[in-house]
Amino acid sequence: MPVVPESSASFRDPSFWKQFYKNASDSFEWYGDFNTFGSILIKYLKSTDKILQIGCGNSELAAQLYDNGYRAVSSIDIDQGVIDKQIARNKTLRPELQFSCCSALDLRSPEDSYNVVLDKGTLDALLPSEKEGAAEEVQKMFAEVCRVLTFGGRYIVVSLAQEHVLRVFLSYFLKNVNFMIRIEKISDVSWSFAVPAFLLIATKLRLPIPFPYMELLFWPGSAAVKLMDKEDVISAVVAEQEFSRFCHLCSKKLSEEATITLSGKDGRPRYRITVIDDAEIHQLVSFAVFIVPIGRDNDWIFSTRAGHIALRKQCDKSRLALVSLFRDQTYENMMQVQDELRPYVKKLTPANLKKSQEPSVEYLSLGEVDARKTRACGRSTVNGHWVVEDVRSGDSLYRRLIFLSSPGVIQSEARIISTFEHTFKRKGNRAN
Repeated sequence: MPVVPESSASFRDPSFWKQFYKNASDSFEWYGDFNTFGSILIKYLKSTDKILQIGCGNSELAAQLYDNGYRAVSSIDIDQGVIDKQIARNKTLRPELQFSCCSALDLRSPEDSYNVVLDKGTLDALLPSEKEGAAEEVQKMFAEVCRVLTFGGRYIVVSLAQEHVLRVFLSYFLKNVNFMIRIEKISDVSWSFAVPAFLLIATKLRLPIPFPYMELLFWPGSAAVKLMDKEDVISAVVAEQEFSRFCHLCSKKLSEEATITLSGKDGRPRYRITVIDDAEIHQLVSFAVFIVPIGRDNDWIFSTRAGHIALRKQCDKSRLALVSLFRDQTYENMMQVQDELRPYVKKLTPANLKKSQEPSVEYLSLGEVDARKTRACGRSTVNGHWVVEDVRSGDSLYRRLIFLSSPGVIQSEARIISTFEHTFKRKGNRAN
């Protein structure tokens, strides 16, 4: 069995890796292999590329690349024993593969000699914590990568993209203004960890660019999102990691409800999703999404756990995702909301329902996305911005005062009655 280090610093110790590979099986794959992320990786490779894999270990990635048409692959590692095993394993079937004992901090290659430098887990291993010494070693590796890459070449890192790792990566390659950056999430159904892996791609340009250029691609088939601020990129990746943890939690039946807030493109909260499961059954057999109109989110059935349980029972679903909207966001209509939610809902669909040929997820609501009619608004020096709005709940109409600093709390409420109803009651009282 692979040994487990006593501290994160052990990942930077060559003696740890020597013992690790001695105890590990013939091949050990950090963050999966070509079968896991190959469909994404090949978008950034050409069959004629000269590829350098740094920190190859006893991974079969070089062999898998070779078998898929990428013949010019060189691999390095700091452990001579691992290199000897790789040579012995591949010399007959894959004679063009090259393996050598070398450190990524001191590459023995001339400048501009590779089209691709491939790093599967090495960056994460060199930077297990935020210690300054580790960052200095990583910057040496980055400098060597930049030196050996040709113009148009790509440095491709398979990483868990922890915040401190991502911050060091972005800071270095944004400082070198002739690099553009893309971050793509690896989406693979076989991935079983709570957090996703990412491809961090830094492309070396011949000429510098006047502004930071970064792209994010988290969903298969979607367009890349362009960003210019490093902190926005880090926040987006962290949010995606949090959602992946939430999905991992919801991959099994929940014993109690779970909630997550999703932000929009402006970085502000846009959707709050609460997942409620039937605690009395063993397998989830049905799933629905209930979208709460703005203005109704303070109703008992939408704002309390007891109300959530009652709503799930009324909907007759074993899993219900309750979606709350935010009053400072703009929503065109219910169809737009459903379209935005669809990729998230797909991730929250119970596994046994995903296996069906036509997984059915119902979208339920009470009508339009906004149940409010604003009567007045303003700002006070004590409580900040406030709004008075009419909201219909069932057959009754209520007028409510809301302080926007605490939008989940109704400050005061009055039921609006019609003139006819008021007159009828007055006459009735006189008759008595």
